[in-house]
Amino acid sequence: MEIQNIATEAKENQVKACELFSILLYLSEECCRLLDEVHSNNQKLQTQMKDPENPVTIADLTIQKTIEHVLLHFYPKINIIGEEDPSTYAHIKPLVNVADVKKDAITEEFLVQNYEDRKELVSKSEFKDEVLEDPFNFKAEDLSVWIDPIDGTRELCAGRLENVTCMIGVVYKKIPIMGLVHRPYVERAGTLGETFFGSLEFGIYKCNFDRTWDERQIEEREFNYMAPFSTDDDIIDEDNHVLNVNVCWHRENAQNEECLEYLKPCKYVEDGGAGKRVLRVLDDINEMWVFPGYGQSGWDMCGPEALIRGRIGITSDCYEERFLYTNEIDPIRGCIFAKNQRLYDLALKRMGSFLPYLRTII
Repeated sequence: MEIQNIATEAKENQVKACELFSILLYLSEECCRLLDEVHSNNQKLQTQMKDPENPVTIADLTIQKTIEHVLLHFYPKINIIGEEDPSTYAHIKPLVNVADVKKDAITEEFLVQNYEDRKELVSKSEFKDEVLEDPFNFKAEDLSVWIDPIDGTRELCAGRLENVTCMIGVVYKKIPIMGLVHRPYVERAGTLGETFFGSLEFGIYKCNFDRTWDERQIEEREFNYMAPFSTDDDIIDEDNHVLNVNVCWHRENAQNEECLEYLKPCKYVEDGGAGKRVLRVLDDINEMWVFPGYGQSGWDMCGPEALIRGRIGITSDCYEERFLYTNEIDPIRGCIFAKNQRLYDLALKRMGSFLPYLRTII
């Protein structure tokens, strides 16, 4: 009996990357079906204010409860760090049954297909010292899963559904090694969503998810590989290159405006929700996301950073230091996410004297 218990415990502590990707994919997409039911009814949303800046809804609490419940069922020793306080959702029933969770949507054979081809590229990137020796297998106790169940809760409450995402990142030794962002509404009115997932070693994939699809249609959908970002972006004249920037529309407006003045010549778009902003970079719509202030947390950064790393982009805070994810919930000191080193360096060069000033206030 003791030998059997040891074997069971060892199995519970094993995590296969393909299985974890599959579970996170299923949970993010299935949980966000709840938004169709509650988004148009403030009473159903049950909105409360955590503080003057941040609302929380029944959707935030239910989705986090469900993801946590399922992950701990399969991996009892895995560490969970979520945006919402566990005491606020202890009474809530999970949205999905554990028995229904699809654990084989992503196979090891699928992950292998670009793994070998990426080895040389990754070995020459700035992440060469962080490449995992075995990215296929982990011990649950070594992993932390960072969950932002609804990124853009204010957008949800305002009906701007296209800015809402569900974000999940997986951390190993303080480094984000896997990321997933599900955007349930490509358009404000519609049933089509999209999901981005992947890692540095395996690359990044994008797929659609329509909430009207049946099980067969979901199983037969395509996962499209996103090639690494271009390393040059055809910047012929750095002084006159028009940077294509994404900024946050409702936080730190004065600092945003000053930062954009330094970044000129530039064009910019303002989006609500960290997930939406990073997806615009990931999907080659913007060249970078710059956030010159406080207001973001580890769960806002973890999944998105893993995705940008997976396309060999550049990420740092406004001190030009990398993000480290510990179990301490430390505030994020701004961020700069760029598609490549040249764009990142150009942004730093233009911000010039603004950065030392910024570092005195964040």
